[in-house]
Amino acid sequence: MPNELNFINYETKLDNLGLALLHDIKNRENAMHRLNEINYGPDDFWNQMMRLYPDLTYISSEPERKKAFLNMNDGTIFPVNWNPKASDEMPWYENSNFNMVDRYNNEIEFAAKAKSVNPDLLRAIMYMETTHGYYEHCLNKFYTDAVMRGDEIEGVSKLIYPGLKSFQPMNINHRYWGDSFGTMDSLKNPGYNIFVAAEFIKRLSKLVGNPNDIERIATLYNHLGAQQISDYGKRVGKIYRQQLWKHPELGRNWNNEGLRRVLDRLLMLYCYPR
Repeated sequence: MPNELNFINYETKLDNLGLALLHDIKNRENAMHRLNEINYGPDDFWNQMMRLYPDLTYISSEPERKKAFLNMNDGTIFPVNWNPKASDEMPWYENSNFNMVDRYNNEIEFAAKAKSVNPDLLRAIMYMETTHGYYEHCLNKFYTDAVMRGDEIEGVSKLIYPGLKSFQPMNINHRYWGDSFGTMDSLKNPGYNIFVAAEFIKRLSKLVGNPNDIERIATLYNHLGAQQISDYGKRVGKIYRQQLWKHPELGRNWNNEGLRRVLDRLLMLYCYPR
């Protein structure tokens, strides 16, 4: 065993995976994937990576990650630890009726090709954002329409109104990024919104060291400062594997018949007009 690998409890597992692979920098992405399959403790994976690849810059704090995400210097990695407690189960509010993937399929294909990213990862994140974030989108539209009409928002409504901070279908957060990736008005355009999301995925793929690490990429897409894989990342991973945008019956928490279906249709017409 090489001297830098002192985790004796894992020696057999590492031998079985082939240590030579870990020292071949050309296979770094594959090495990270294989290391991730080992049942390490919460910090051991990145301890191993730091020993094997000391030439890389590992960034954990969110402010520093934000700077690095904007600058994209070579050799930068955002460590995200494995989290055995993260759940990929469907939350009660997930509603496949608000899935926008089919509506924006052409925009997805265009953005994925332009940015050389996996279109199905774009689809999985869009499915997640639109089937989970529809309620905030609808509230934003309701109160924005009221402001445009000249109605005054006061009382309890001020507490409810979330304010315009992020925009569907990919939930790009303008309040967080400012104009770094476009103005508020440009991000309201679905095609441009998806194009920016593809750029995010391209950058995050590089920053986790593996474009196929769906759960880590999705975790950071949702929260750049995440230190371990989140429920969001796990759920996107399951959506990706099951391709729920093609199989809505697998991702439906709601009774799709009767009054519920009528209400969903009405909300869809109001919140997502064509």
